[in-house]
Amino acid sequence: MRAALLHAAATAPQADDVTRYQFGKLLDDTGQCTAHGPDFAAELLAAALCNPQSALPEVRRDLLHRKALDLLNALPSPLAHIHGWSMAAMHQRWLAHVGFYQESEAHLRRVLTAEIAAQHQPGSGAAAQ
Repeated sequence: MRAALLHAAATAPQADDVTRYQFGKLLDDTGQCTAHGPDFAAELLAAALCNPQSALPEVRRDLLHRKALDLLNALPSPLAHIHGWSMAAMHQRWLAHVGFYQESEAHLRRVLTAEIAAQHQPGSGAAAQ
């Protein structure tokens, strides 16, 4: 089953709105399931990016937005690496205190999530083709 899903991600007609929507749902649900291993969603995404149809702008944009979200989830917090009392460290502490890092990350997540969702709405650029 695992190999079949990876093969499908690499060869499926991603330009088709229904296929792209179902693949997005699969990626959303796979992130919470560890039956195929902890990094299976990332492997599916990598396979989909190797699909020749991922060169289409609307397909690539959707896949890369999902990859930027996965990267945000994998990155450690910049707040965990503030050490010492140099000017740079004090500046980082101030940015953390005023919520700069937290607000910037939350904003990026909202924008990426909204753009992913917009790709699956009727009347979107992909659906209108």
